[in-house]
Amino acid sequence: MSGRGPKTRLSASERAVLSLIAEYGDGGAVIAKDSLAKTIGRTVRTAQRVVRYLRENGLIESIPQSNRSGGTSANLYVITSKGMIELRKERDQEEGQ
Repeated sequence: MSGRGPKTRLSASERAVLSLIAEYGDGGAVIAKDSLAKTIGRTVRTAQRVVRYLRENGLIESIPQSNRSGGTSANLYVITSKGMIELRKERDQEEGQ
């Protein structure tokens, strides 16, 4: 880990993912990482990194889903209250600039 300390702002990709999940409402978003990547205009690898960062920092929850035959499906992503607070803060900072 670098010695830069904690981030003070989310990246554009992190904001885009949080915004996308928030748009789906309280039920969250069931979306595959390739679809997520396409929606935010980034690579699948970047989408994976963003989801991992947001999850590890308590901004979203990732809930595995199963399909009817018992196999895995796209995850359900739910924004947490901490994530909503962070998203509002980011939007307020953008408006204040």
